[in-house]
Amino acid sequence: MQWRDEQATKFAAATVNGNLTCLSSAFSYFVDREWVETNPCHGVSRIEQKDAAIYTWIQTRDEITKLLVECPKGIREFVTLAVGTGMRLDELVHLQWADIDLERRLIAVHRGRHGTTKSGKARYIPILNTLVPFLRDLALKRGGAKLVFPGEDGKPRSKPGVRFPFKQAAKRAGLPEALRFHDLRHTFASHWVLDGGDIFRLSKILGHANVTITQKVYAHLAPEAWEQDYHRVSFVVPNTGSVYALTKRKPRTAKPEETPLVEEAA
Repeated sequence: MQWRDEQATKFAAATVNGNLTCLSSAFSYFVDREWVETNPCHGVSRIEQKDAAIYTWIQTRDEITKLLVECPKGIREFVTLAVGTGMRLDELVHLQWADIDLERRLIAVHRGRHGTTKSGKARYIPILNTLVPFLRDLALKRGGAKLVFPGEDGKPRSKPGVRFPFKQAAKRAGLPEALRFHDLRHTFASHWVLDGGDIFRLSKILGHANVTITQKVYAHLAPEAWEQDYHRVSFVVPNTGSVYALTKRKPRTAKPEETPLVEEAA
């Protein structure tokens, strides 16, 4: 229980619950092999998960500008790239210049806190036009450094060393107190959806395991935009009234022997 509560102060509920499930499975295996007597995870309840759609994000570009103005040198660059790419902080601190292709305008993400990705393959993030001059200038300032954001010792910067000054800058900019550095990722994704970006492409950019995760978090943002996308395919469906007129059976013509004798009726 104590381990779970400590984890909850560092990670999202879904992450803690997933870790607890894995740990419980491991101990169940140990019990079966008689390596331990009991599974300490039995009886430990999962943490209640809040609606995935509830998160903090920067809703206007003016607010993003205010935040950048308040950020100290060194943190401003982190924020710029985070809000412009949707990359996680641990991915940013491990990002290398070799991962950035300004000619093709792509960033290859295949490093993070756990080393390379599970599949061993990189995911690719498009570089926005506005980020191209920013990255070129930053490369000149770095003077041939391997990392995009090196620490004083040339190694990846510590994440707390980025989060703390970021929180202070966000406070000075008048942004919500709950805003975290990770919410810059939500900010990127939210504006992508609101501007009519493709949800499947966004899922690939964010590195989600499947598009269902992306939809669960961001689908509520742009129902009107998605409704417009839906109506773009209406051309494949003929007008229902016309179809009905074409398929409606015509009255059956009476056979000669069934033709009423008008003369007799008269």
